[in-house]
Amino acid sequence: MSIDEIRGAHRARPFRPFWICLADGREIRVPHPEFLAMGDSPRTVIVALPRRGFEIIDVHLITGISFRRRQRA
Repeated sequence: MSIDEIRGAHRARPFRPFWICLADGREIRVPHPEFLAMGDSPRTVIVALPRRGFEIIDVHLITGISFRRRQRA
């Protein structure tokens, strides 16, 4: 996964929420563009976690991104 692919999902208009899939099996949801920050470094992204602070992620540990439809109850 490259930083350019993540930037593409982040900058898409209209924005579609997505999950960042990590090598350790975790998935981190990006529900809105304001929840994701990228600096000049192509090595890290920062994801704000609702009510839990934030997570700094090494881009090399990202295995992919996933777009899912909302489950209806």
